[in-house]
Amino acid sequence: MFRGRLHPANDNEIVFARRGERDRTKALEQAVEKAVRYTVTRNVRMSMPGEVASAQPHEEAGLQVIDYYLWALQRLFHKGEERFYRALEPQYELVMDVDDKRNRSRGEWYSDANRLAAKKVKPFAS
Repeated sequence: MFRGRLHPANDNEIVFARRGERDRTKALEQAVEKAVRYTVTRNVRMSMPGEVASAQPHEEAGLQVIDYYLWALQRLFHKGEERFYRALEPQYELVMDVDDKRNRSRGEWYSDANRLAAKKVKPFAS
């Protein structure tokens, strides 16, 4: 998830949304460590973030923003409703549908080169 995506700044802070009762901080720290190791093997300067923490969305404004972006994608994928996604579309760099392996084993990736549309996505099975 973080491979090639961590910012090479000296002090990064990663805050993720806490859902349910299980503390997932350790699992996220391990994912970040793996991404840093991957980056270092490619001779890119990278260090571990200063903090990896979890919070409820109402405790961190950034999590509320991300929740809205994800909700807009969910509406497109699950209900075929594009209007919320379209309002935000210029701000999405890449949408990776790793479950849609109809055309590629890595899943379907949507970007400016392959614009996301409700008619393209794999039908959602409830």
